[in-house]
This record gives sequence, C-alpha cells and structure tokens, in this order.
Amino acid sequence: MKIGVFVANSFEMRVTSSDSDLSMARQTDEIVPLDTLRLQEQAAALYRLVFAYSAPSHAISPRLLRGLLANGGSAHGALDATGQLVGFCYGYTGLDHGTIYHYSQATAIAPSAQGHGLGRRLKLAQATAARATGATTMRWAFDPALARNAHFNLTTLAACGRWFYPDYYGEPESDRMIVEWQIDDDPAALPAARSVARAHQLRSHGPAIEQLQYGHREDFSWVHLPGAVPTDRPERLRVRAVIADVCARALALGQVAVDCTRLPAGIGPAVLLFETDSE
Repeated sequence: MKIGVFVANSFEMRVTSSDSDLSMARQTDEIVPLDTLRLQEQAAALYRLVFAYSAPSHAISPRLLRGLLANGGSAHGALDATGQLVGFCYGYTGLDHGTIYHYSQATAIAPSAQGHGLGRRLKLAQATAARATGATTMRWAFDPALARNAHFNLTTLAACGRWFYPDYYGEPESDRMIVEWQIDDDPAALPAARSVARAHQLRSHGPAIEQLQYGHREDFSWVHLPGAVPTDRPERLRVRAVIADVCARALALGQVAVDCTRLPAGIGPAVLLFETDSE
C-alpha cells in the first residue's frame, strides 16, 4: 500500500490506495475476453454475488456479453491461477454529439480478490478495447456517497466526475455521478500527473476542508463522505441529500470532481474534492 501525505499548516490529508500500487497486484491473475459460455455464465453468477442482487430483473445475460464482444463492446474477466473467474467488467460504445466514447456499465470483483489492483487492470484492458473502436474517453457511473468507490474512480484512475443525476436508475437512493476518463494517451500515467496539482490545492484549501463538512469557493468545492453509508434511514437520507446538493452546486459552478482523499483522524473518513474544469 502506498501512502502520500500532504501537509498544510496543521492540516494533514492522507491519500491511500490499495489499487494504485501495481506492486501489490495479483499478477498471477490473467485478464482475458469473456469469449466462452463458461466464462460468461461465471460472470453472470459473480455479478449477482458481488452486488447481492436477488431480484430476477437484476441480472446479466451470457448472451449479452457475447453480443457486446461481437459488436464493438467490451467484456473482460480476471482469472485466478486455477482458471476461476474472480472479476470482470463490461461496456459498450456510446455517442455524444458525434463523438464516440466507451461506457463501462459495471465492474465486479469477488470479495476474496478485492484490494489487489484487479479493478485497475480490468479498466486498463477495457480502455485498450475501447481505443480499438476509435474512442478516446470512457464513462461510467458511481455512487458519490461511497468513499471507496469515489477514491478508486477519481484518485486511483484519475477520472473526472462531470455529471450528476439524482435517482439515476429511477429508484430511491440511486444518485450517481458520471465520470469521464481520458484514454487517448496512457491512462495509467494520469494519477501521477494529477497528484502534483492536487498538492497545491490541498495546501491552499486544507484548513477550510478540515473545519467545514462542506463548502464552495469560486474554483474549489468539497464535501465530507462517511466511511460507510448510515444504516439509519433518516440519517442516510440526510447525508445523501448533503452530498447531492454539493455535487449539483459544484458542477453548476463549472467544477468537476477530481479526488477522494482520507481526512485526518477525528475529522472524518474522507473528503470528495471538486475544482474548476480545465477543459
């Protein structure tokens, strides 16, 4: 695990990531296309296991994965040393005002294989497949209230959160942020390049981030995230409402989500950071 520390007066912000350090990755795991019925069926079962889905409507069809591979989409899996599927991702080509991008619908990692860099390796394999279709960016959705997911998407992969949709899937508590990830160059190099700019921002805004649960500046916004979404429904809805309001206001100010970082002990588990869009 690699740890970087930025210090601003008495403020200290720690960045930790198990996925960002490839030296910790399970390099014995092989990334392969899901091009057999056996792998496609394993992926369907793993999807329901990881996300704890029980409703028949929350399922993946092996035929869908086959169709994606044959028609410009992506479906890749990670096999352990025994050939068992321990993770997979899938996606498809999207179009935005004539510009092609690749939309990653889901990535699922078996609990026993989490924390070893497989999510990052699967995303990089997906990026390679996406570039073959002419795409220069990827997009996907995540729940901004989940600090671990925000950290992986924004900090480990260095994607940018550009859009926010309340109840994205038409269900209560399904708020989602849509990220955009540049893949025309080497996406693996993005986190290191971004960390230099992040150190400057943290030195400038660290004290305010430490003292206030959320806030907005002309070029910078933030909101504290819980370590886990509260189980008490009224408190959970309150926390989600605060996060949703900050996301919507920050994006309306022309900012994008760029980082999710651990806070010092006693302040809070993590903070979601926004800054003015440079594009």
